[in-house]
Amino acid sequence: FDAPFDESLVIGEDIDLWFRLVLHGPVLFLDRCLAYYRRHDGNITGDAEKALIGFIQAHSRNLARAREVLDPAAVETIRRRIGESTFILGYHHLRHGRFAEARRHYLASLPDVDRRKVVAAYLKSWVHQGIHVLGLPPARAG
Repeated sequence: FDAPFDESLVIGEDIDLWFRLVLHGPVLFLDRCLAYYRRHDGNITGDAEKALIGFIQAHSRNLARAREVLDPAAVETIRRRIGESTFILGYHHLRHGRFAEARRHYLASLPDVDRRKVVAAYLKSWVHQGIHVLGLPPARAG
């Protein structure tokens, strides 16, 4: 078995470890809390972008091994969760005015996310970029 934590990951090294453990052999479920996680403003997981990137990296790097070990339905679920996280990362970039990055992530999510949802978000990114370039105020919901 590989080293417990992959220190090359900026975030998500714990997810990566648990994923590799599941792929390595049988695991047991204990219906009780064995550890607590303290959250505060300084936590790196409070950074949505880094948390999404960590989740995507940790799962993507183990997907090939999952195909060898897990049943196809489980692999499909993992693949779709990676796709949804990639889509959400695109939305995060859109909210921060990084339109090209948003579109790149939307397109990357296309195989795993509802096509209509991706196309709508992709087009929306162009509209938002146009509004930004023209200096118009953002539309308000309501």
